[in-house]
Amino acid sequence: SVTLSWTKNQYGAETSWEVVCKDNEGEQVGDVQTVTTRTYTFEGLESGSDYTFEVYPIINGTRGAVATASAQTVPVIAMPENIQYELVSKYTVNFTWDSGEREFAYFFRNGESPNPERQASDTVTTHNVQRGGLSYNEPHMFYVKAIAGEYSSDWVATEFTILNPAVALTVGKVT
Repeated sequence: SVTLSWTKNQYGAETSWEVVCKDNEGEQVGDVQTVTTRTYTFEGLESGSDYTFEVYPIINGTRGAVATASAQTVPVIAMPENIQYELVSKYTVNFTWDSGEREFAYFFRNGESPNPERQASDTVTTHNVQRGGLSYNEPHMFYVKAIAGEYSSDWVATEFTILNPAVALTVGKVT
């Protein structure tokens, strides 16, 4: 949604306003709205799209000069889903995840913090990453969030433990 607000003109003679929304091709979106307050919220706009908004004062029943503003709606950023991990070597785990169509990069980190925003994170442009130096039999946290331009999803956390592999047995003398 986009909320517009405006001031009265210098004479303050407006009795209402007509509010118009246009898409990035100049086509009107929805109906012209007539309001008697100096604010209006457009709902149901497409996420991640550019719009131009026009406000016309109505003075004595006549439409006055237009005021315009442009805005881009916030895109919906899909949170990473289906986080999987696989032990690929003694202390290294490969993480994979699924995400939406708009995301082109991901922040990730592993650590103990319940607030990963306060921790340093790395960026990848794939749906997988390997992390090494992890210890056995301890819980670990892996965090990932999707990025699209200046916007990002919420962090998604996965807890995992690398179990110590079985002790290798050697068969001695068989009699």
